[in-house]
Amino acid sequence: MSLALCLFLLLPTLVCATEIEDFKKGVVKITAQVNGQPMVGTGFIVRLDKDAAYIVTAAHVISGDSKPQIWFFPHPHQSFASQVLGIDGTNENGLATLRVSESIPDGLVALPLDPTTQTSGGETITFIGFPPNLAPWTVSTGSISGRKGPHLIFQALVEEGHSGGPLLFDGKVIGVVTEAEGRLGYAVPTAVLAIALKGWHVEPSGSDSLSLEISGADGAPMVRIPAGQFETNAEERSGTGEITEGIRHTVYVEEFFIDKYEVTIERYGKFLQVTGRTGPEYWGQIKMPQDADRSVVGVTWHDAKAYCHWARKRLPTEDEWEKSARGTDGRIFPWGNDPPTSKFTNFATFGDFALSKLSTVGSFEKDRSPYGVYDLAGNVSEWMADSWNASGNLDRDAEETVPGSRKVIRGGAWNTKDEYLRAALRTSASPTNVDFGLGFRCVQNPGTSP
Repeated sequence: MSLALCLFLLLPTLVCATEIEDFKKGVVKITAQVNGQPMVGTGFIVRLDKDAAYIVTAAHVISGDSKPQIWFFPHPHQSFASQVLGIDGTNENGLATLRVSESIPDGLVALPLDPTTQTSGGETITFIGFPPNLAPWTVSTGSISGRKGPHLIFQALVEEGHSGGPLLFDGKVIGVVTEAEGRLGYAVPTAVLAIALKGWHVEPSGSDSLSLEISGADGAPMVRIPAGQFETNAEERSGTGEITEGIRHTVYVEEFFIDKYEVTIERYGKFLQVTGRTGPEYWGQIKMPQDADRSVVGVTWHDAKAYCHWARKRLPTEDEWEKSARGTDGRIFPWGNDPPTSKFTNFATFGDFALSKLSTVGSFEKDRSPYGVYDLAGNVSEWMADSWNASGNLDRDAEETVPGSRKVIRGGAWNTKDEYLRAALRTSASPTNVDFGLGFRCVQNPGTSP
């Protein structure tokens, strides 16, 4: 990650801005009525299901209020009612857990817990909260001083609005901020939190890492797409080129990683070398290194599936592909709603095929989705895992494929017109079809070993 993406916080420690922004998606603002007075505190998500978010905070932040209000980072101006699942109000450093189960917004994350790290003092920590008179989701840093009984002590400017927030070290939660005393803060260790969550029957679901990018087994960079809903109106392109708009509906997609770029000639060549498969018919025309980073084309659906399997990945479903391209704001193209021009992506060049017709992957900065995935509008169209059916059938399932059935294709290409670059557009072809404007990329599930 480049230094341009990093920032210095309150202490001389370097923290990556993109990573901090991702942590904020797991931190919440909590407002409650405590002893007749308004209270503002912090909490963080420890478990995220399709229809519920489970949140931990300090007990005194919500004590006496059965329905505290929750504010999520992706929707900072909308509050959500919560239910108190458990609270330990018997001591000043007690914890509580809440559940929000109404229309969970997209873009949230469950923060990973670390109950095993032993701090010796001097470690730099980060915490996020809502101190008075400062911006919401303020990021602060401090250092571990030691322990007072079972509690962690850290040196930092800690205020009441930080109570209930996560104490972060090395990308994971090591404690829950529960008390402030001058320039000293106190936190309940995650090992204690884990015991409390078990008693409240809440199983943490935070991943081992909040990395936005990983490398696949083939060495290709992959981008994380968070779990959540998005709205689609899948459009169909017929064999005559006529476009029909589909039914608008909401789709839920689980978290996954997708190749940042289309599979390149160089990576596909390594696959051919290892497996002994035959390359596309133009393979003898390739000149290295100038063609290495061009997208591979002229492969069948079976070829694409075989490559992904070799790389310990799979082809994307069309819902996964569309969310990667459009995000959740309903945009028409990966870059937004502006009509495409030659500055946006590679399209409408037409003519006979030549390798020079293919742009090197990632060379059009504007053809970049909200998640940082490149070339989803133009350059080459891409094979999907799904078998073709009518867009009116909302129950699309790549696992229920019919042998020999036509396969879905998404995205525009160097040899298509501008109206075919729309992210919602879908078409199809026989799985044995070969087209010099058709390539692919792969996806993988979280936790898959490279």
